[in-house]
Amino acid sequence: MSYLLDFQHALVSVVTTDGRLFVGRLEGYDLATNLLLAHTHEMVVSPDGTEVLPLGLFMLRGSTVVCCGLLDEDLYAKIDWATVKGQPLKSTKNSY
Repeated sequence: MSYLLDFQHALVSVVTTDGRLFVGRLEGYDLATNLLLAHTHEMVVSPDGTEVLPLGLFMLRGSTVVCCGLLDEDLYAKIDWATVKGQPLKSTKNSY
């Protein structure tokens, strides 16, 4: 978990086990990888464009976090998300 120390107060992207994508500023975390994000948005990608849903202060349970990475804030600010199209991410959970 020590690598998250470098991400503190930075803009991060988080992918969860159900294929959801969250972007926000990492405000806190613990040893179970529970993440506290401020100014959070969920990015809902579809073939018609990407919908950006504002969530504000948001906590992600560590057991649902697949990966967390830093974002280039300048590049991120230049993206017109309404024009970004793609297939939604599939769930990473096994189906039984």
